[in-house]
Amino acid sequence: MIGGGVDAGGNVVATTYFGTITGTTIAWVASDALPVALKFLSIKLLANGTIVAVGGDTGAAPVNTIYFGTVVGNIITWVAGTPLPTVLEMQQCNILADGRLLVTGGNIGSGTTIASTWFGVISGTTINWTPSTALPSVLQSHICSALPDGRFLITGGVNGLQCSYPLI
Repeated sequence: MIGGGVDAGGNVVATTYFGTITGTTIAWVASDALPVALKFLSIKLLANGTIVAVGGDTGAAPVNTIYFGTVVGNIITWVAGTPLPTVLEMQQCNILADGRLLVTGGNIGSGTTIASTWFGVISGTTINWTPSTALPSVLQSHICSALPDGRFLITGGVNGLQCSYPLI
């Protein structure tokens, strides 16, 4: 599933699409729009099949919104969840093996990149957010991958001054 972004005219959009893969071909189907047009958000799939959309930017400013999407076929029903502790765009969100959310880094607006991290415990549409140890440096637009052994790996991104690249 993909959602939000910016169209060819530079407008922030709320569109969502599901993709069905057959061999090397993807068949795209439009679905129900996000409740608000957003770019730079994180969208993840929870173990129960619910979609969670985290943060983002309306084009005017970053937001702290959380939306949960219940999927039936190609239809998504969106409901608001407990907001993030701060407005945040270009962050990463991961689902840990124990079901918690891990939100790392991002930008809080006006070009301010942060090193903050939060754990989120989900119960329905309520999320109990707990701050955790900061990243070693400020970082946005990075990749955060949960590893099977419980660790996570952060690569790439922008540290507020320059782009950093992963070593392969």
